[in-house]
Amino acid sequence: MQVVGLRRGASFSAGDNIRLESALNAASLLKRQRAVETLVKGHGVISNLPDFFTTETMIEPTVYSAEPTDKELDFYTEQNDDGEILFSLNDDQRQAFKNLYTLGPIGLLQGPPGTGKTAFISSFIHYAVERGTQRILLVSQSHEAVNNAAEKVKSLFQKNQHDIGIVRLGNEGQVSESLLDVHELAIQDHYREKFRAEYKTRINSVAEPLGLTNDFVSDLVDFEYSFGITLDLLLSLSKIEMDNDFLKKFNDKLRRFTDKFHSYTEHKGLSSFSIEKNSLSSLRKTYHHTLALHHNIYSEDAIERIKQIVLLANEWLKVMSSSKANFQNFLVKTRTLICGTCVGIGRAHYGIQENIYDWVIIDEAARSSASEMAIAMQVGRRVLLVGDHKQLPPMFEDTHLKAAQRKLPKISIKELKRSDFEKSFLSPYGKLAGQTLLSQYRMSKPIGDLVSNCFYNGMLKTCRGNEKPYMELLPSNLGTTVTWVDTSDAKQNAYESKLSGKQINGTSFVNEYEIKTIISLVSHLTQKPDFISAMLADSIEPPIGIICMYSEQKRQMIRQFNSIPSIRILIENGTVKIDTVDSYQGKENKIIIVSLVRNNNALNEGFLTSEQRINVALSRAQERLYIIGASAMWANANHDSPVGSIYSYIKARLGEKHTIINSIPLKGEL
Repeated sequence: MQVVGLRRGASFSAGDNIRLESALNAASLLKRQRAVETLVKGHGVISNLPDFFTTETMIEPTVYSAEPTDKELDFYTEQNDDGEILFSLNDDQRQAFKNLYTLGPIGLLQGPPGTGKTAFISSFIHYAVERGTQRILLVSQSHEAVNNAAEKVKSLFQKNQHDIGIVRLGNEGQVSESLLDVHELAIQDHYREKFRAEYKTRINSVAEPLGLTNDFVSDLVDFEYSFGITLDLLLSLSKIEMDNDFLKKFNDKLRRFTDKFHSYTEHKGLSSFSIEKNSLSSLRKTYHHTLALHHNIYSEDAIERIKQIVLLANEWLKVMSSSKANFQNFLVKTRTLICGTCVGIGRAHYGIQENIYDWVIIDEAARSSASEMAIAMQVGRRVLLVGDHKQLPPMFEDTHLKAAQRKLPKISIKELKRSDFEKSFLSPYGKLAGQTLLSQYRMSKPIGDLVSNCFYNGMLKTCRGNEKPYMELLPSNLGTTVTWVDTSDAKQNAYESKLSGKQINGTSFVNEYEIKTIISLVSHLTQKPDFISAMLADSIEPPIGIICMYSEQKRQMIRQFNSIPSIRILIENGTVKIDTVDSYQGKENKIIIVSLVRNNNALNEGFLTSEQRINVALSRAQERLYIIGASAMWANANHDSPVGSIYSYIKARLGEKHTIINSIPLKGEL
């Protein structure tokens, strides 16, 4: 099916796809393009920044300062009233902290799942600010990651009774509740209301040395409050060429203004004014002159000066009342910590590119494309990239990758897909400057060991306690800590269905059998109220997360959950969450259920060959992990693929913590 662009004279046929691009999206693309060009031309604050992302250039890290001491880093240890340690920078984090603060200008931190990247970032920012850093830009690809990091920074400063000026840029609807008071609009409202409350006092303090009375200034301010905005609006409208309908509306508005103004001047004991369309431009001056005579003030110079001060104050109020008056530009220039998404900070009225930052910190850097990071990187004296190239990579459309390869035929598609974070981390420079966190606190040991051995060469250590006691409430027929629910015995009944069409935007897959199996599993998991209550009390997020490897599987899963009242309520009351793997990085749940979807006679895995996606899906689990799929797909032909290695790992460790159970009896009990 062809994609037709909107161009003058184009003809369309039924079934054609028409892609519309918003002006905002086009502007964003232009900003990213310009930022990349700035860096490529060597015009960024770090002039040779592109050299840090290639294996062909050998650069040695520069030493910027002395290492932070262990005593200084002990400041970030948190204890409860009983002296129990709630948080402390571990050995990995301390070593990374010292190296990244000391060496640069590019810092690279690999943070595998659950290793405390957010706590590290917040401590790093606090340390930098306490030691004189004036300006920090904190960005990430997702709003959620920005919120998490900014919340932690704000909390850390508040807890230690230290001040830091923070502004959270972006759409208000994407900002977490605890950051609403530092959102750009909230700060703008605060300044406006504070200025408005002090308006008369400020004007009087200026008027007194000019020999002007408080009564005169008060009447002057009252006029601006009551009529100034409407008068300015009428003046603007009067300059527009009007048809009969518009002229009628204008005259109605002018009449209402005139009536209100005559009542006001009569109440003040002033002479009446003749107000016509052509006299609006002189009304303010005439009123000021009349008011001055009324108060026995004859100094034309003093009157003119106070008029200018009032008009300046009004202009300032307008600036603080408008979303298009570049007040955000003022905030960006005056706050210590600027927070937003990689793309969102590129909006013209923020003026990010006009500033220079001591530190630019980019979270989720391995998931961000070069152009997404370029807007922030171009303005940093030092840059800290935090990410994990073994989790989700940047998202590129196949058509874009193929177009890029046509222009760069010597570079493979696989290479084009690699993130700049990965390229830099694995470069000669990255081997000297890069740091990795290797202690995870999210996953119970059996899950953590699986992730460590299958994705991190066994280097990731589990540093949390045993699984939560309430997990013992689950019956033994529902598996153990790590459970593969095998659908192979259902044979072709457990095969996937291939879907395509306009509503899917390409091709996707659905596995109805897995959906029914998962519904049955969730029904059994949630039978005991005590178990659900304990999980809900121990979790901010829904305790059960269902991760679908295909988007259409998610849609069908939600539809079928909603068709069963006893199951639908689990979504409504926040017990169960269903989403795709591409939306799940950075999230976690007590129990994770992964729907692999793919099961076919050809043993075709599709994009389940992506190690990063499988890693993300499995590493979201805190207490229990269920993998729903047909072992026949991975036991032999695909045994060396990521899912195949997972199946082999579980099969080799069957026992107390690892189990393979058959889906048929589980499904049959629904």
